[in-house]
Amino acid sequence: MKLFFSYLCLFLVLSAEIIEVDDLATVESYIKKDSWLLLDVDETLIEFPCALGNKQWRDEAKSFLKKRNLEGQFDLLYYEIAIRVPVISVQPETPEIIKKFQAKSDFVWGFTARGANEWCTTHIEGIDLLTEDQLASVDIHLSKILYTSHVKKGEFLKNALNEWKIRPELIVFIDDKKDQVASVEKAMKEMDIPFLGVWYRRTEKNNKNQLPLIGHYQMEQVFLHDRILSDEEALKELSPLNNEAYFNETFDQISL
Repeated sequence: MKLFFSYLCLFLVLSAEIIEVDDLATVESYIKKDSWLLLDVDETLIEFPCALGNKQWRDEAKSFLKKRNLEGQFDLLYYEIAIRVPVISVQPETPEIIKKFQAKSDFVWGFTARGANEWCTTHIEGIDLLTEDQLASVDIHLSKILYTSHVKKGEFLKNALNEWKIRPELIVFIDDKKDQVASVEKAMKEMDIPFLGVWYRRTEKNNKNQLPLIGHYQMEQVFLHDRILSDEEALKELSPLNNEAYFNETFDQISL
């Protein structure tokens, strides 16, 4: 039975396009000693513990700043949030799951769109150190992190493997963004490297009901009052407000 399951896993790896999961633990059965496991960082391993900094807030904040021709300020605002608000692991058990992966494979690496010295599209020194510190704060320790500086991950990995002259037995790649998983899948097919792509949707599930307005209130509290509020705490304090007017009023009081 165990042998049959191993063959089934191998068949899925060689034939599947992309699998969808919302629990990292389900990937463990696919990992073998010679596998390379590449893990996205943001919203796959770590995320912000509140609406502030997460996707719905980012999308709305960018749109409000763009209307004022201030979109160039977003990266710095987002960075200042990152150094003020401690992250959490996407799943409470993520650190223990990663340790189990590491017990099965010697190649469990981070694979992030961040640059080593680039935050979003802005040059900021020490993003690699910030990334390592954020991961360590939730007890995740990776032997290597690949920083792509927003180059598509498939293109980046293909170039890296050609430069290193390495052809792994199997690459397993986990990311919350389906287009990134698809880009690596395409590149590995071109290189004839066995590949399993995992579209990880836990953060989407965790945060689907978050309100950007809560994030705007949390932004005011973080920058102007040095308070970090949970979504529940922020919601209790909020009175009805206009999202855009409130974001702009708070942003104008922040010194970046």
